[in-house]
Amino acid sequence: PLSLPGVNNLLQSYTSNEAVILYGEVFGRSVQSLDYGFAKGKLGYRAFDISVNGKYLNYDDFKHLCDVHGVEIVPLIYRGPYSMAKIKEVADGKTTIGGADHIREGVVVKPLIERTDPKVGRAVLKYISTEYELSKHKDQDTTDV
Repeated sequence: PLSLPGVNNLLQSYTSNEAVILYGEVFGRSVQSLDYGFAKGKLGYRAFDISVNGKYLNYDDFKHLCDVHGVEIVPLIYRGPYSMAKIKEVADGKTTIGGADHIREGVVVKPLIERTDPKVGRAVLKYISTEYELSKHKDQDTTDV
C-alpha cells in the first residue's frame, strides 16, 4: 500500500514525531478467496481506520483525510442509529465494490465518534455474513441435525 501515491502522501502529511498507523486490506492477486474485481496479477487496497499517536480518528475525520489524499476506503454500507436487525439485514448480499461479483464478507460496526466499552475495549466489531461463513465450509454438511 505504501507504493500507492495517496497512501504515501497521507502518511507523509504527518511529522516524523507522530506515530501514524493506516489500517487497510490488501486484496486481489490470490491474497484471499475474494478478488473484489481486481484482475489477476493486480492488487487492490482499501483503508478502514487510522490511528495517530495511539488515538483513533473519528470516522468523519478519517474519511476526510482519505478523500483529501485520494486513498480509497472500504464501502460505507449503512450509517444511522445502531440496530442489530439492520446489521443482520445489510451483512449479507453482494459486495458493493464495483467490478466484483461475489458475496459480502460482512460488515464492520463502529460508532461515528470513537469510544471504548468496558467489556470489549474499543467499540468496533465485525459481523460476519451468514453466506460468507457458510462458504468457508462449503465442503462440509452444514444442514441442521
